[in-house]
This record gives sequence, C-alpha cells and structure tokens, in this order.
Amino acid sequence: MHVLARICVNRPVFATVLSLTLVVVGVAGYLGLGVDRMPNVEFPFVVVQTILPGSSPEEVETEITDKIERQVNTVAGIENLSSTSSEGMSLVLIQFDLNKDADVAAEEVRAKVGIAKADLPPDAREPLVLKFDVGAVPVISYVVSSPEGPRETYEYVDKVLRRRVESVNGVGQVDVIGGRQRQINVTLDAHKLQAYGLTAADVAGALGRQNTQIPGGLVEQGDTEMTLRTMGRVTTMEGFGELPLRSLPGAQILLREVAQVEDGQSRATSVASVDGKEAVILSVVKQSDANAVAVIDAVKERMATVELPPGYETLIYQDQSVYINASLNAVREHLILGSLLAALVVFVFLNTAGMTLGAWIGVGVAVIGVIGLGMLFHMAGLALGTLLVFVVLSLIPSARPTVIAALSIPTSIIATFMLMKVLGFTQNAVTMLALTLSVGIVIDDAIVVLENIFRVIEEEGLPPKRAAIKATKEIGLAVLSITISLIMVFLPVAFMSGIVGRFLNSFGITMACAVAVSLFVSFSLTPMLASRWLPGRLATDRPDAGGHDPHLGGEASSKRGWFNALEEGYRSLLLWSINHWGWVVLVCIIVFLSSAPLAMMARKNFFPEDDQSQFSITVRTPEGTSLSGTRAILEDIADQAWELPEVKNVVVTVGSGQQSAANDGQVFVQLNEVEDRADRHTTQFDLMANARETILPRYEGRGLTMAVTSASVVGGGHMSGITMAITGPDIDRLTEYSARLVSAVRQLPGVADADSSLIAGKPELRAIIDRQRAADLGVDVSALAQTLRLAVAGDDKITSFDEGGEQFEVHIRLAEEFRDSAVALETLTVPSSIEGQSATVTLDQVVRFEQATSPASIERYNRQRQFELRANTLPGTSQAEITKLIEEEIEKLGMEPEYGFDAVGQQREFQKMMGSFIMAGLLSFIFMYLVIAAQFESFVDALVIMITLPLTFPFALFSIIITGDALNIFSMLGMLVLLGVVKKNAILQIDRANQLRGQGLDLVTATVQAARDRLRPIIMTTLAFVAGMMPLVLSRGTGAATNRSTGGVIVGGQLLSLLLTLVAAPVFFVLAERLLGRYVRMRDSRRERAGHAPSAEASHD
Repeated sequence: MHVLARICVNRPVFATVLSLTLVVVGVAGYLGLGVDRMPNVEFPFVVVQTILPGSSPEEVETEITDKIERQVNTVAGIENLSSTSSEGMSLVLIQFDLNKDADVAAEEVRAKVGIAKADLPPDAREPLVLKFDVGAVPVISYVVSSPEGPRETYEYVDKVLRRRVESVNGVGQVDVIGGRQRQINVTLDAHKLQAYGLTAADVAGALGRQNTQIPGGLVEQGDTEMTLRTMGRVTTMEGFGELPLRSLPGAQILLREVAQVEDGQSRATSVASVDGKEAVILSVVKQSDANAVAVIDAVKERMATVELPPGYETLIYQDQSVYINASLNAVREHLILGSLLAALVVFVFLNTAGMTLGAWIGVGVAVIGVIGLGMLFHMAGLALGTLLVFVVLSLIPSARPTVIAALSIPTSIIATFMLMKVLGFTQNAVTMLALTLSVGIVIDDAIVVLENIFRVIEEEGLPPKRAAIKATKEIGLAVLSITISLIMVFLPVAFMSGIVGRFLNSFGITMACAVAVSLFVSFSLTPMLASRWLPGRLATDRPDAGGHDPHLGGEASSKRGWFNALEEGYRSLLLWSINHWGWVVLVCIIVFLSSAPLAMMARKNFFPEDDQSQFSITVRTPEGTSLSGTRAILEDIADQAWELPEVKNVVVTVGSGQQSAANDGQVFVQLNEVEDRADRHTTQFDLMANARETILPRYEGRGLTMAVTSASVVGGGHMSGITMAITGPDIDRLTEYSARLVSAVRQLPGVADADSSLIAGKPELRAIIDRQRAADLGVDVSALAQTLRLAVAGDDKITSFDEGGEQFEVHIRLAEEFRDSAVALETLTVPSSIEGQSATVTLDQVVRFEQATSPASIERYNRQRQFELRANTLPGTSQAEITKLIEEEIEKLGMEPEYGFDAVGQQREFQKMMGSFIMAGLLSFIFMYLVIAAQFESFVDALVIMITLPLTFPFALFSIIITGDALNIFSMLGMLVLLGVVKKNAILQIDRANQLRGQGLDLVTATVQAARDRLRPIIMTTLAFVAGMMPLVLSRGTGAATNRSTGGVIVGGQLLSLLLTLVAAPVFFVLAERLLGRYVRMRDSRRERAGHAPSAEASHD
C-alpha cells in the first residue's frame, strides 16, 4: 500500500481525481439504489393451494392434502412439509433447504402435483402451485367509503381504482377486500321445483345449455371468409326468466315459474369498515424485486389523478413508506451526526495550543449551524451543516488535520454506494445500519496513518511530503492487518446459514466493502492531503526516556498536561502489570469466565421491540358466528380502541384472513407517528398493554379468542413471538392436549395472547343417507350431494351474463326460507331413476339430518397431525425463558411416545441464529488469526492479539443487562462488529513493539514504549468509533430499538473493556516472548549438549 501512498503524494492531482471519481460514481450509485424496508431475499418455499367446494376439513385432508403430500414428499431437499386442511380448501407449504433454487423447487413440486391430480376428486379445482414470497404483503392499502351500497362501492373500486393501480410499474397484485361483486342470482322455490318435478341440477343444466355462445367454424362465400358464431347468450335480465327448463306436451316450464332472477350481489365473504361505515379496502402488493417506496409513491401519484364520484372518500390506512422513510431517514441522520461527532473527537485530539479565540468561535458557529440547519431542514440541513463544519475547519490551519481524517468518512461511505448498486443491494434497514456502524471504523485507518505522519514529522523533523511517504510505509503493515482482519470478521456474516443469514448477507458484504474502500482512501487521499496541509516542524525533545513527543501540537507546542498525566499513569500501570502479571492473568480469566453467567442473565428475543406506530387486535369469535355477528363484535372493539390515546385511524376487517373464515377478524389501530405524539415517551407497546388491560377484559366469558399483536419485521403481517408445534396421530387427543396446554400457559408470568391453532366445535349439519331407501328409489349419492351443494352453498358459477364488455357470474341457490333449517331442507327435490324413468324425490325420503361439531381446520407437520401453541411475550420479558417454561408445561402433559413437540417460527429461527452467529464468530476468529499471523510472520504474536478478543464479550453482555436490552439478532451483530474492532489496539501495540525491538530496545522497554506511542491513536480511534455510535445509542422514534440494540452493545463493550485490553495485550506479549525465548534457549542448550552449535536465533519467532 505504501506504493499507492507514494504515487498519490507525488501526484496530488491524480489522487484528487481518484477520490473525486469514487465520490461521483458513489453518488450515481446512491441515486440508483432502491429503497425498501428489508433486503430482497428469495426463499425456496412453495405453496400448493387446492379448492374442493363444499367439503369438510376431514374430507379435504383425506381427498386432497394427503394425496398431494404423498407425492410432494418425494422431492429432494425438503426441510419441512406442513399443511392446513380447512373447509373447502387445502394449503400445503413445502419449505426446502435454503441452498435449493426456488424456481427448480417450484417446477419439481409442480411435476409431482401433476401426478397427484389423477387421484383427486373430479370436483376439485386445478391445484395452484406458487413460490411463496415473504415480501408479498401489502405495501399500501386504501379504505374507500361511499354513500352507496357495498356492491356499487366494490364495482367502482374493482373496475376503476384497481385497474388504474395495476398499471403502475412495480405493482404485482391488487386485492379488493369487502364489498360485494355484482352477480346474477337465481333464487329457487323448493315448492315449485317439487310441483314441476325439477331439481336444482335441472335448473343449472338448463341455464348452461340455454345461455351459451359457441363458434361454428368458417363460412366461405365466394372470395369472402366469415366466422360463424351462434348467438345464444341472453342479452337482457328479463331474458333469463324466459329460458325453458323442460318441455311438456303443449307447454314449457320457464325459469321464472320456479325461480326469481335478480341483478344482485355476491354473498359476503369479507367485510371492511371505518368509523362504523362499511367500506372497501384496496390493498397493493409490490413485485418481489420492486422498490417499495418508489411503488408506493407511484401509487399515490396515480390515485391523486383519480376524480372520485361525489360522496366517495379514500383513506390510506397502511403505508409502509412512512415507516421505511422514517427509519431510513433516522439512520441517515445518525450516519451524518456520527460522522460529525467522530470528526469532532479527532479535532479535540489534534487541535493545537495555537488555536485562537476566533478559531474556536468559528468552530462553534459551524456546530451551531449543523444543529440549526438539521432542525429546520432535517436531512438536507444536516448534510449542509456537516459540509459547513468541514469548510470552516479547513480554513483553520491548525484544524486541517481533523478535515484530513474526517474526509475519509464521506469518501468511503459514498463510494460504498457504488458497490452496493453493483451487487444489487437496496437502501434498507440492514444495509443502512451497516453503513452507520462503519462510520467509526472507516475513520480508524485514516487516524492511524495521519497520527503516524505527525509522529514522524515531530520526531524526525522530516518535511510533510517525505514524512507522509515514510510514515505510510512504516504503518502500512499494521493498517493492512487491521483492515483485512476486519473484512474477515464481516465476510462470514455474509455467508451465514438459515433465514437470518439470508437477510444479513447484505450487512456483511456492505461492511466489508466500506472497510475495504476506507483502506484505499487512507493510503491515497489521507497521505496526499497530509503532505500538503500539515506544517513542517523541527524535532522536539520529549521529557521521557524515549526522547520524542507524540502529542500533536500547535505552532508552539503540542503538549497537553492532561494527556501527559494520562500517559505517565498508563506507563506506571503497565510496568506494575508486567511485574505482577499473575494478577492480570487472573483478572482476565475471571472476566472471561463471567461470560457464561452473564449470557444466562441476559434476556433473549429474536427481534428488538421497535415502535412501528401500529398494532392489531385480532379476534376469533365462537365457531359458527356469522360474518355480520363477528363484525358487530369487532365494531364494538373498534369503538373501545378509539378511546386509546394517540390513535389516528381504526379499521375493521372480517373474513380477510388466510382461511377467509367468517368468525376471524382484525381491528387495525394506526397511531400517530412517534414524533407527532403529545407525549413522545408513550410507545406503541404502552398502548398495546393499555388495550390488553382495558379492552380485552370486557369480553371475557363470551368465548372470544383475542390477541394484541404488532407487525412482524419481515415485510409486514403478524406473527406470534413464540410458536410450539405439538404433533401426534389422534385429533381427539391433540384437542385434549391443546385445551390443557393453553390453560396452563395463560397462567405463566410474562405471557400474553396464548392460543391454539386447533379450533374445535365448529357446528355442522350432517345429511345421513339411508342407503337402502336411496337404492330403492334410484337416488344416486353423488347426484344428491351435488344438488345439496348447488342449492345451499350457491358458490358454483353456472353461467355468465355479458353487459358492456363485462362478464358477471350467474349463481343459483334456494331461497332463504328453504335452507335456514334442517326441516326446510327436507322439501328439496333430488333426482331419482326408477326402472329407467327419471323422477324426483324429496330429501326427507332418503336423508335424515343431525347436528354435530368438527374441527374448523386440520393442520399437519411433516405428515403428522399437529396443533400450534401461539403466544406473545410482554415487554421486558425473555422469549427464550418463556419458551423454556412452556416446554416444561408440555412435559407435564405426560404425552404418549408417539406425540412430540418442537419450537417453530421465531424461536426455531432464534436457535438457528445463535448457532449461525457462533459459527460466524468462530470462522471470523480463525480467519483473523490466519491473516494477522501472515501479516506479522508470527503465530505467537497473532495468538497474543487474539487472546484479548474474548475479554470484550463479558462487557458487551454486561452493557445489554444494565441497559435493559435483550440479546437479539441486532445486538449479536453488534458483538461481531465489536470482535473486529477491539483487536486493533493490540495490533498497533505489538506492531510498534516489534519495530522498537528491531531498533535494539529490550523486551519490557520496547513494550511499554510501544504502548505509550500508540496510546493516543488507540484512544482517538476508540472515542471516534464510540462517538460515531452515539446517535444510534441515543436514538428515539421509528427504528430506535434496532439502533439501540446494535449501538449499545458496541459502545458498552468498547468502553468498558478498553482499560483491560490496553493492559492485557502488552502483558501477554511480554509473557509470550519470555516463554518463547526460554523455549529457544532450552532448545539451544539441548543442541549444544548434543554436540551442535548454539542457535543464533533471537527470542522472537
């Protein structure tokens, strides 16, 4: 690297152009980066969805799910196979090993499903095989209300708004929730069907035959070729009533004689409301690789151009861009403020005694300008203010060293944007956090290089140009070792396994890129500016045995009394520690061994508790509750939610979940943003606790299952903090275990919203067929079941009605009075055949009805039936600890051997994450050791440097405990960053000690002198790094919990371990060198006794 430094010092224009090129391409890369909440990742998850209309969960499991699972299970690379069989629908989720290509996995599953299709019931619809996209969640949702009915509102949203939004670039899917579709309803009269000897199937068949349009081929008339088309479709609503159903001698039975035809609306399967008024929700899902913020902005622009009909109103009730922009802007502000604080730390250490009052006033004005502009213009103000500080400092000759070091931050960070663009990364919470953490790291190299140039000027009196070349060559090995070993810390993070590893891939690579660029900048821009801006000085005498003064002074003097005292105190402590090395070793052992109890004391959660200004109250009413009944309960809960403080909007949705159940609903509560709250100390979690305490108790004893949940980190949606899967063969036994376990878990401290996925007690009306009687009357069981489904469910599209270029479905169904009870259904006619003659019989002749209950859904996990216990943890509790308590409760159930349990969801990923981080830490440790050994050409020196690293972990854990934080994915990241940063101190000390020993100093003198020489760069880089982290540690508002988790562990670990590592590294170095020297002398002695010549080796390997 010193070759690059020499070129840049001798060719300043070339160095300037090189740096400007990095900045320009970096700015271009920044402008081209997408903005998203989290990194775009693809997981090999495949979903198979199959519809079997009118079937029970047991039928779906037997006829659909089991057959698909049996075929799909043979595909290679499956990690987990889970399924849900609910009423009329089978959902099979195949989770593959993460190394499996998602497209290949989907094709292999599609092929197996194709084989399974031959065994599926004929009524089953075509299975839908899709790649599961974890990011396929709504990025923005609108609530549309109007004075018109649900059908008219739905038609406007579907035909106008949805089509406008679908054409926006980057929009993948637009869903419409609530409202009613226009539908032609044919309502059958059971008595009239019976009188005419007709069945529902007869009506459906006649509609299909009489309302059709079939191409008839080509007609050639001379030279003209014409398409023949049979115009058999009904063109008016009245025309349906005139369709003939059956011809009798001298007469025809028309549709209007047995049914009413209505231009109506579909049966409600979901409903949405805002402020108690029924509404329609327009939900927008982006494409998997699209820029979330850009898509949201484009959708808003498109919606702004729509001229709504009178009385129509739209309300944005979900907007991910608010959280994304707020959190990323906060991180950007932290990045700029961190850069400024790091620069000011350098300024404090490098400013001189010659600083005039005017100079100090100038600096003060610049800092005040940063704060003022930041308050007025936020990001732009901070950027301009920081630039103002750099300009002011560059005009003060004695402050120019600060500018030289600080310029490495924007140059390195901006250049990294170009690499991020090339690698396909986006600006998201992970990559921006990586850049913020790198602020204190990228300035380190520049500080070390600059400080050594100063030292050479001070000690040897060389002119700045020669000093820059000599100093960079002298320090190059240490800086290169520090940087490469840092990269070796972050690269294993980029290749961590598991779902967490996929998300953190961009973190490790972004950090590695920033550090690599900073190395380049510190050996190009930094020495070039130092050679031009630093004043030349004469060598000064230092009042100590070394004969040199490392203080970077002003024109007259660089000495500071407080730092002199600090150096002398450090020198005395170091000499005492070397002479009493046993105590140092004992303290280090005790500190290291404290890691285990401290780790046990720390709370352990998967994600930090971030305030996203929104939460949901999810409700499941008793099985069998109608859509309208569920809505009434949720509207009442919504009224209670409005009474909470800081509530901005409340939206109710019913039947819009995965299974579209009429008794499932959600009250979405949107809060004021953190910055806009009357009391900024009031958090989302305070309000969630308030909802649990004030709203949920009002509904106890009514059979409701309620939970208060926050949005998940990945994309959105909601998930429980703790999920345990209990598997076994018998559904009745699982039901028993489910009830006992939920009851026990609800009593555990720190647990909220405990519930089971096993939903029993769904009311069911069963038609029991008298097979003998049916055979006697010629009633086919299949025809009977088909007639019931047609007449009661009314879900099957029979034909369609064309109007204005649009097609509307035509459905048939019994009038409500003929299907609202078992007695009413008995009058329904079904087809029969006696001695070859078609006839009809009523249901009461072949069927009896009985009421029963059944599970609402049946879940399976790896081909075994299961239920999931789901629970959330209260703020301030540990997911890991509560999971252990739940496992103890499961053990108390005394389950049979064929039943088992396993943690799934967040807890499983947390366990995998811990293993991945441990492996990444070990790999980082090994790689750093190998790099340092290669750089120092000594395995012993590398070992000494690495011994100091584990001493920081107890202090990091201690900082987590005292701040009340938890060990989570982001605090673990902070500990890995800490692992890479703290070894810098030992590298600088040992590298300098080896240089001094090469100049003839003895071991102890060289070690103590090296520690003194490197004390200031170590303290400067440490404080600069800590200063860069302080905006994260002190952050408030959106995304603050994530920032504090990462920044807090780094700052705490770095500061608390500083004194111990400053002492431990020199002591261990002296001990290692003494042991090595003793070994060499013993070896030489043995050789001498054996008749060999003594070794001429020195006591350093």
